[in-house]
Amino acid sequence: MGPIRRLKAANRRHGAAGQIVPPDGLDASLPKEPEAKVQIYTAEIVPKGWTNFHCHNGMTFFIALHGIFEPHFEDGILVRAKAGDVYSEPISKIHRGHNPHDTIPYLYVAFLCQRAGPRPRDQRGSGI
Repeated sequence: MGPIRRLKAANRRHGAAGQIVPPDGLDASLPKEPEAKVQIYTAEIVPKGWTNFHCHNGMTFFIALHGIFEPHFEDGILVRAKAGDVYSEPISKIHRGHNPHDTIPYLYVAFLCQRAGPRPRDQRGSGI
C-alpha cells in the first residue's frame, strides 16, 4: 500500500477524532489562499524521549524514517508510526510526541502547510 493510501486508511480509522485528513481528499484542508507557506524539516526524538507540548496551525504530513512514534493527545494516542509510515496529525490539537523505543531514535521529515498571511485568532485572542 502506497503512502497516500496508508494516510487515507489512517484517516478512516481516526476520523472520529476530528481534523486529521478529510476523507473527501488530501487537499480539502490545505490552505485555499493563493499563497501558502510550506515548512519542510527533519527532526529526531531520542529513545524514550518526548517533545514539548505543541499544536500544528496547518495541515501536516510526516514521513517516519527510523524508529517508532506516538503522539499523545487528550483523546489518547491517535497515531502509531514506524519507519516507512506516512501520517498526519490534527490541526490545532495540543499534544506531545513520544518515542517509546528503548534504544532506537525516531527520525522523521515533516511538511507543514499553512496560510502565508497572519494566522486567524480564536475568541481569546491566541493563535490557532
